[in-house]
Amino acid sequence: MIAGRGAHRTLLERSRCVAEVWEHPSVRDRVAFARALEAFCAARRDLGAVFPVGVEEIDLISPLAARLPVLVVAAGAAALAACRSKRALLALADSLDVPNGKWAVVRDRADLLPALARVGLPAVVKPDGQGGARGFKAAILEGHADAVRFAGRIPFPACRLVVQRLAPGTRHNVYFLARKGGLLGIAQMQILRTDRPDGTGLAVEGMSVAPDLALVRWTAALAHALDYTGAGCAQFMVDSSTTAVSFLEINARLGANCAAPCACGFDLPRLFVEVLLGTAIPQGPARTGRRYAWLEGDLHGLASSLVSGHIGWRAAAAWLLRTLLAQLRAHDHIVFSWRDPLPTLATLHRWIQAAWRRARGAR
Repeated sequence: MIAGRGAHRTLLERSRCVAEVWEHPSVRDRVAFARALEAFCAARRDLGAVFPVGVEEIDLISPLAARLPVLVVAAGAAALAACRSKRALLALADSLDVPNGKWAVVRDRADLLPALARVGLPAVVKPDGQGGARGFKAAILEGHADAVRFAGRIPFPACRLVVQRLAPGTRHNVYFLARKGGLLGIAQMQILRTDRPDGTGLAVEGMSVAPDLALVRWTAALAHALDYTGAGCAQFMVDSSTTAVSFLEINARLGANCAAPCACGFDLPRLFVEVLLGTAIPQGPARTGRRYAWLEGDLHGLASSLVSGHIGWRAAAAWLLRTLLAQLRAHDHIVFSWRDPLPTLATLHRWIQAAWRRARGAR
């Protein structure tokens, strides 16, 4: 296994699974990166596949698939394009009778308040596609005052938005493997906490649960309509008190939390490669009742929420306690492994260095 390293350093080279590191141009220099990747693949006859992980890398490498002499591990171009757009996915869900909260598209600043009036408050607002507003993933607007403040700070018209009626409940991730729109296997995770105090953002604690047949059926319908081949993650909000469900999106890539279904016996990275090679076989149910935690994401969320003023010191202390309890209760850790501890130790070393530099600078 060869880890790519561009403008930013990577900790993957610390892993015992990585044999070497390929130094490449930044993915932001699209032409230089594409040329370097083609030259690298042509020169290395021992390469069998290129596995892009980040959003930018997938968008850049996927169109090169026909020109590269190796397998590109990514979903098809049409499925990727549809899954990049919240608007396209919600419209598809509507056409398939997949339940989702009332939604509307916001094209400019003047559109926001009328769209919220049609959808209703509270609502969640998200960029329609990738890269709309740097650092912005989602925001919850509880009332009119929140909407006015939000409209004043989001960069219109560079970022087209989708607003959706806020659905109560907890998020459930249905990780799936599909070939030509047919499901080959699934694993369902209930998200217990995220890296943001309002529940949006990235999951930092979760648990594997028995598949909900309705969620599986709706995931299958979406995968079939997209003619999906590969691995993905369909997300739903589920209200346990009313059994109400609201579809959120499909993530057409493997994020860090794919380590959770892997620990439950649903090895998505390996199966992703196998399904593209045509060798993957239908998978049995993943193990349930396993808790997982992501320490680095949890601490990042705590620090950023404290610095931004979203929480105070008392809430920060409670957050830290929940983080420690999550680590003690977890069967699996998203990054750390006793069989491969160096990437995590290098991450902690980087954290300590950064904290030391900030402490010295504050004196």
